[in-house]
Amino acid sequence: WSLPISFTTLCSSVSSFTEGFESTTGTNFPSCWFKVGATGTANTQASTGFGSTRSLYMYSSTSTSRAVVSLPPVNNADADTHRMVMKVRANFTVGETIELGYLTNPADASTFMALNSIVTNSTTVPQTFSTTPTGLPSGDVVFALRTGTALLSVLIDDVTWEPLPLCPDQTGLVVANITTDGAETSWDDMSANGATGYEYAVTTSATPPTSGTATTDTFYVASTLASNTVHYLHVRTSC
Repeated sequence: WSLPISFTTLCSSVSSFTEGFESTTGTNFPSCWFKVGATGTANTQASTGFGSTRSLYMYSSTSTSRAVVSLPPVNNADADTHRMVMKVRANFTVGETIELGYLTNPADASTFMALNSIVTNSTTVPQTFSTTPTGLPSGDVVFALRTGTALLSVLIDDVTWEPLPLCPDQTGLVVANITTDGAETSWDDMSANGATGYEYAVTTSATPPTSGTATTDTFYVASTLASNTVHYLHVRTSC
């Protein structure tokens, strides 16, 4: 036999996926995630602030050296039935742009086609970055993430390609008049968007609970909370 050479077959396309990076180690990417091209920096790392222990780190070192990371290929991007949702936050300094797009050539970062973007506004509180793409090519599509030109590092977690929800996403969560054992909470009225009610929960975990308390109100006065303790307000719509 001659000396063997190795090769890796291409990733199969999927109709949905969720990636929280918890199975990664060191700076390694999950299966079918790749840094594309030689510019910028991207890797997985241990991090906090997302309710989990690991996330994706991205950084563009110059305005012409931008980091690009490709996601697993999907086979239903042209169906207009799914959305891409993820949590993002600044690493050290706010103000960097994160773009979601797709690659017409998955091996070439210069073929990035931008679809949507968000600018980081916090180093501690994650933002939800949601995109419902339309008019995409038929067949397999490789989505990708790209950082902007502010030259600031960002963290990304809980990346999900999922069917469009039947109920609208809840917005406008507010917490006010915090005391030693309570707080006044409220959220936007989503009835015009199809919501018929809400579920809320106040917990000590950033991870959403499996269920909450049903209500048709857009407020809740929390009481009997533990003092000097971080709490999280969770609200979702019902239809």
